Amino acid sequence: MSKSHKARMYQLLHDADENVSLSGSMKWEDFVKIMRSMVFEDTSMSSGSSVRFNPPSAIHQKPIAFHKR
Repeated sequence: MSKSHKARMYQLLHDADENVSLSGSMKWEDFVKIMRSMVFEDTSMSSGSSVRFNPPSAIHQKPIAFHKR
């Protein structure tokens, strides 16, 4: 994962109690690139804004779905 992707993931997953000021929003395309760099496969659901990300088969976890804003 690139340095910029790591920084963006930190923006999403940081602990709010850390008193770190993060500003701005993330473009959907950037989020998808980050998920792909972590070897997730994106699959658009049948209709609407929901997108499912399938984890790599090696980690044996369930997919996760996000809704585009």
